[in-house]
Amino acid sequence: MRAMRSVVIASAGDSTGDYADEFYETALKELFAEHWPDRPARLLRWQKTPDAYPSDFTIWQTAESPATPGTPGGTVPNTLIGYDSFARTGPLVGSALDTGAGAWTGTTGVLSTDGDRLVTTGASSAIVAAPLAARSGADFAASCTMRIASNNASNKQTKFYGVRKDASNDLEIALAGSTSVAVTVVKRIAGTATVLGTLPANTIPSGQPAADYVFALSLSGTTLTATVNGQSMSFELTGGDLAAVEAMTTVGFNSPADPTWQAETLEVRGAVTTAPSDPTPAVPSPLPWATVYNGMIAGSTIASQLARIDAMYPERPDVLVVNHGQNYGADTGAAFLAAVDGFVSAMHAKYDDQIPVVVCSQNPRFTGDANEVGQRARMAALRAHARERDWVYVPTFEAFAARADGGKSLVNAGDNVHPLPVSGAADRGARRQADVLKRELLALSGRP
Repeated sequence: MRAMRSVVIASAGDSTGDYADEFYETALKELFAEHWPDRPARLLRWQKTPDAYPSDFTIWQTAESPATPGTPGGTVPNTLIGYDSFARTGPLVGSALDTGAGAWTGTTGVLSTDGDRLVTTGASSAIVAAPLAARSGADFAASCTMRIASNNASNKQTKFYGVRKDASNDLEIALAGSTSVAVTVVKRIAGTATVLGTLPANTIPSGQPAADYVFALSLSGTTLTATVNGQSMSFELTGGDLAAVEAMTTVGFNSPADPTWQAETLEVRGAVTTAPSDPTPAVPSPLPWATVYNGMIAGSTIASQLARIDAMYPERPDVLVVNHGQNYGADTGAAFLAAVDGFVSAMHAKYDDQIPVVVCSQNPRFTGDANEVGQRARMAALRAHARERDWVYVPTFEAFAARADGGKSLVNAGDNVHPLPVSGAADRGARRQADVLKRELLALSGRP
């Protein structure tokens, strides 16, 4: 299946494999879809009437890369431009956001991730920041769930930078205090810090152990809104402020000395502008077709394929699958194997003796007559014969016989011969038969 040439898979068999919902076509169609998706694949199934292949192929897959439609482009507000769940382990600095434009930067050894959230690990003051995807304009909406305690012996609080450029430019929610925590909103433009307002006292309840609170900071037009634990305040920014905010392209935290706060689920949204794009046409696979010939005929022995060898096998097969036995009545294993050998020899004479041969044993019969006994003997003989001939052997008989009922529940109760066709049920005869063939063909293909 890796070859840059056409591939041909052919079969000779009976009514246990002459339809789409039986093992042969099911196995191959699934193999192409699951393991060989880059190979265009098509099928020709022999028609008992008019005793020929159809005039055209059934296409299984074209293996084209998909076409993409063009887009008009434009600006989309409220687009996710930064997100971090902190659901990993290790130092924060140097690790990447789940969504963003790069990695966290700042002082190392202060903040880390524990698999669920951001935790404090150092005792030195530090600012950490992470880049956001580019946004259009100044508008943004940033939120973060932070764990804050208000029963500390000394100031243990921090700052959340909704957007930030550097140490001289940011919009922040600042928390200061120990047993009583003051929450202020600050704009820092060109090095000048301005306290815009202080949220009501007890926004973070006083004297409480660590608890999770949602912090949110957003800008819409000229209105900046801060919300902490359900308490909100809004402020108006100037035109000069907006120009500075538009250049703020990171998000971050300030971690003071001896910190104890934690954080999780950081999210930043903003407007994103995309350029128009042209449609992309589908690109055909560079690999030539794989053609599957289904040469199985209801009611046949292998003599039927031998009599039609030129019409049924117009191309040299890369793999020849043989699936016979059910229509040989009480014939012995020796008589059956002689017929199979005769057909394989004729194919070798027509093409060459290097064609890989895959022989499928078949399910047991449950008819209670000489046919049942003969089928069991033929399948036992086939297993040993395949080993002698160096053919690939597909253990269908064994897959049925391994069941407690010998596989009887996997076949049609009306005739006690034909495997139940593939369907949504988990364990039907043709499904089991297809799975064992898939395993052997996949190994033969050289592509795991």
